[in-house]
Amino acid sequence: MKLFFLMFILLLSGCSVLSEPVDLKDPSKIKIEITVQFPDQSTKIYTLANFSPLSELLKQIDCDLCDLSQVNPQTILKDGDIIVFSEVAGLSISINQASLEELLVLPGIGETYAQRIIDYRNTYGYFQTIEDLMKVKGIKTHLFNKIKVYLKL
Repeated sequence: MKLFFLMFILLLSGCSVLSEPVDLKDPSKIKIEITVQFPDQSTKIYTLANFSPLSELLKQIDCDLCDLSQVNPQTILKDGDIIVFSEVAGLSISINQASLEELLVLPGIGETYAQRIIDYRNTYGYFQTIEDLMKVKGIKTHLFNKIKVYLKL
């Protein structure tokens, strides 16, 4: 009798384990969300396949001057990871002193914008704030936000 009781208890405990659903989804179809913080303090959420390496994320981001020297592109990302990129060390351009060639280093600044910055500076004098750069024809909020982390007066 004790043997039957023991077998009954084992059978019940085995049923409770088997009654839980088993998820048989293909792990590569599961999506993960990664938050990226850029040097200008803006953030963006990217969706990738489960078990994606950091190199897959780097293909999607648009950050010309992010410091990637401390990044291992083979790092496997997991859901909820937060990646913080700092600016490239040593890049700080004075909008009041920079030459045309120095301004061309900035992302999104071509020869036309660089010349407009110099012309504005020559016409109106030194910029009083970095935000004054948006007074230059064609430099709007989006472009300004992209380059402001690399600027100083």
